Amino acid sequence: YGEQGGAPVSFSATTSELAVILPSNSPAVNALWIPSIAMKVPVLLKPGREEPWTPWRIIQAFIKAGAPPEAFSLYPTQHDGSGAIIRRAGRVMLFGDDSTVKQYENDERIEVHGTGYSKFLIGEDEIENWEKYIDAIVESVSANSGRSCICTSTIVVPKYGDEIARAVAQRLAEIKPLAQDDPNAKLSGFANPMFAEWINEAVEKGLKAGGAVDVTAEFREGERFQQRDGMNYLQPTLIRVDSFDQELAIREFLFPFASVVECPQSEMLGKIGFSLVATAATRDIDWINQLFDCPDIDRLNIGNVPTNRIKWDQPHEGNLFEFLYTRRSFQFAEIALHATVSPMPTDPLSIESLCDGLDLPDGVIGFEHAAGGRVVFGPGTLAILGDEVAALGAKRVLIVTDPGIARTGAVARAVKSIAAAGLSVTVYDQVRENPTTEDVERCVAAARAAETDLIVGLGGGSSLDTAKGCNFILSNGGRMQDYWGVGKAILPMLPFIAIPTTSGTGSECQSFALIADAETHAKMACGDPKAAAVLAILDPELTLTMPFAVTAHTGIDALAHALETAVCKKRSAISSAYSAAAWKLLDEGLEQVLAEPGNIVARARMQLGAAFAGTAIENSMLGIAHSCANPLTAHFGIVHGQAVGTMLPHVVAFNRRDAASAAIYASLAGEGDLVARVRFHLERCAMDAPLLALGADEAMLPTLATEAAAQWTAQFNPVPVTSSLLEEVYRAAL
Repeated sequence: YGEQGGAPVSFSATTSELAVILPSNSPAVNALWIPSIAMKVPVLLKPGREEPWTPWRIIQAFIKAGAPPEAFSLYPTQHDGSGAIIRRAGRVMLFGDDSTVKQYENDERIEVHGTGYSKFLIGEDEIENWEKYIDAIVESVSANSGRSCICTSTIVVPKYGDEIARAVAQRLAEIKPLAQDDPNAKLSGFANPMFAEWINEAVEKGLKAGGAVDVTAEFREGERFQQRDGMNYLQPTLIRVDSFDQELAIREFLFPFASVVECPQSEMLGKIGFSLVATAATRDIDWINQLFDCPDIDRLNIGNVPTNRIKWDQPHEGNLFEFLYTRRSFQFAEIALHATVSPMPTDPLSIESLCDGLDLPDGVIGFEHAAGGRVVFGPGTLAILGDEVAALGAKRVLIVTDPGIARTGAVARAVKSIAAAGLSVTVYDQVRENPTTEDVERCVAAARAAETDLIVGLGGGSSLDTAKGCNFILSNGGRMQDYWGVGKAILPMLPFIAIPTTSGTGSECQSFALIADAETHAKMACGDPKAAAVLAILDPELTLTMPFAVTAHTGIDALAHALETAVCKKRSAISSAYSAAAWKLLDEGLEQVLAEPGNIVARARMQLGAAFAGTAIENSMLGIAHSCANPLTAHFGIVHGQAVGTMLPHVVAFNRRDAASAAIYASLAGEGDLVARVRFHLERCAMDAPLLALGADEAMLPTLATEAAAQWTAQFNPVPVTSSLLEEVYRAAL
């Protein structure tokens, strides 16, 4: 049981055993059945007649490692024995040539592994750089002694065919028959000597037909067919053919063999035929899309990736897991909201470990929910950005950030990741704190100039808000004021990826942009489900560069989010769970991170807590701590985190008038006093100054109270407020 793509699923085995019919001349194919033992599916192995020893050695190694001997059966039979095993087994993995596997290709019980006719293609945009791909081509041709159907059999280029053929041939000629016990041996002998003679004759026949030249003959020592230590060998061979019509152009043999053929890029996909694996060296997005759409390519590699590079869950023609298990889906009405939250990649930084000992409410870590798309959480996850952008089909990316973040190196890493995926990227790094409508308009101008089709917000809440604001206008037109409120966008919006570098706003998990009107200074909350990030990347490494003041202000802001959402009138079971989880992560994390700024676990705890608090906002609302903070920032320039923090203990005390809120506060505080705990954090953050010390004017309190009462979030406070009541709260903080 688990999750896949955000949906709860279970997997049920489709067979009680896996039969594997192995060949004699490709011992490395034994790697493909090994995962079945980890899946607790026993194997019935029929080895090749001349090579039963590899599966036997693997079985013995498994048994010594603790696997039960009864999980393995070895049947060294003739061909009639293979037929009996195939007929009786529930699932079969079959290896052989085209004539062997053809008769079984429509049997759903059987995963056939025949010839692969794998290709290495170089696009017109990269052909001038062909030399940098020679290493990958040589590996693709020669790995596993050329005996895998994932080894390249044809190299297709738009020009420079002769030069590429000579370069590859010269490298392949360095691979020679060595003693069988030589650790440097890369060439396998043939267990059946007749195989080598038959293959050599087939190659010579193709050469005599014309239109083909053995380029390796110039560089290798001796003839292609060699004998050594009682074994027969075939030395690597690279053929230059003049067209796809030459019979050696698309051939596959059980030794390092490939042909080089020139073909215009526009004709390649119509000429190559079936390709189990195709590597395409290109950055041309249009051609990449054509490659994706090509039904003749089973496995596609883009870039400098040898064709022999596979993962265990994608071996050859099929996925062994999907072959042995069927997926079943289920859902429960009470947990209808799901999104993917990837665990941290190392055990000490798993979500569970971050929350260990925090006594969270039951089920808090048992479900995940976010406003938009996926949330990927873990140190170093910024590196996935390029692949994720490419997967969304974008061609021109705009990164929205601020000058400070640009100086940390995070922007350069993001640009490098996107550029490595072959995409165009533009950086807008003029975001200012508390963005206004003018800031958004400048960002929109940059986005239009770059013909942007995907936006990345990289930075604190101001960068993410500016990016969202830009998306509203770029996609739907008009002014920012047109989207004040909820659901005002009519047209679809561009894909948006949020990458926070602070642990404060939680904007990455919200569909709202908070933008100030440049003329009135009113904070406009502009929300729409379409504005939510399709992907949020939470990489706590990005928060290590935060100075003390930023860590403190954003941390207090996140604490306020957790406490306000916990009691607001719009709270729900889901939002309350996130509020509780956020408070307990942040309460412990803030104390840790101030004492140890370089502690990645503390940073991770803060970032996860801020994201949880942001998700709580998305599913509920805030209250008067934020309502009172915004006028303080507008009139006196008090930093948002400081303004919220100064008001927070007085707001908590005020809201205790509501019995339900008092009970919630008590549950969060445990055995202590919540107001005292908030003040403790403010002191540790050097943010415990009263309003007068921060430059507030007592004569302005009535104006501040009137403006705070008009703020949208005020209506969700658990204790109904008026201007006079809010003036009392301000006066308490004075």
